[in-house]
Amino acid sequence: MERSSPTSVSQWREARMTLIHQHIDAENRHDLAAWMATFARPSYELVALDSSAVGATAVADLVGRWLAAFPNLYTEVFALYHADLAVILEGQLVGAQTGAWVGLPASGRVMNLPVVAIFKFDETRLIGKKVYFDSGLMMRQLTGA
Repeated sequence: MERSSPTSVSQWREARMTLIHQHIDAENRHDLAAWMATFARPSYELVALDSSAVGATAVADLVGRWLAAFPNLYTEVFALYHADLAVILEGQLVGAQTGAWVGLPASGRVMNLPVVAIFKFDETRLIGKKVYFDSGLMMRQLTGA
C-alpha cells in the first residue's frame, strides 16, 4: 500500500478532518456508496451492541441494517478531537425507528442518543470506526419503558 504524502501534523489533521466531514455528510444523506468510499480498509464496531464487521461487504450489511431500521437517522456533531492515530467525535444520533432493530419491532419512537465515535487512521487513511453509546438509554427511548 502506498503511503500518503502529507508532511506535517497540521496537514494530516486537515486531511483527516476533510475525510471525516465527507464520511458524516454521506452518512447523513444515507449514501452508503459514498460513505464506504471514505474507508481505506472498512471496519465498523457498535460496541454497545457487541456488533462488529470487517471488510466492505460486512460493513455495508451492518450499516444497511441500521439505516433500514432508522431511515431518517442523523448524526449531530458536537465536537471533534484529534489523537495521534484517531479522530474522536462527540455527538448525538437522532432518528425514528420505523423498522425492526435488534429484535425490537418498529416503534416509530425517536431516539436522541449521545454518542462517541472513534475514527481510526493509518496516517490519513480511515481504517475503522468504533461507536460507543448507552444501549440501555437506546432501549428505553425505543420502547418507552
